[in-house]
Amino acid sequence: MFSAEDALRTEREFLLDVVKVASECGADIINIPDTVGYAQPEEIKLVMQQVKASIGSHVKLSVHAHNDYGNASANTLAAIQAGADMAQGTFPPLF
Repeated sequence: MFSAEDALRTEREFLLDVVKVASECGADIINIPDTVGYAQPEEIKLVMQQVKASIGSHVKLSVHAHNDYGNASANTLAAIQAGADMAQGTFPPLF
């Protein structure tokens, strides 16, 4: 597994190059985390689509969403819509 720390704050072209190299070197899961929880669903969806297109079909795509600004659920669903195979997140208690 390769996880791109702060993936949503990384320059997009660099991120796509790095995940492609990781998949070519044997990573069978690519994780795209929003470790500061500030991304919006539209952004997560676009990034996940771009990453999915740059890695092989044999590689699973994962998302990890933090809920710092209340977007973790929406971002996780957007990532799944964009092709994420796995999802993890950090969510606050609901009570």
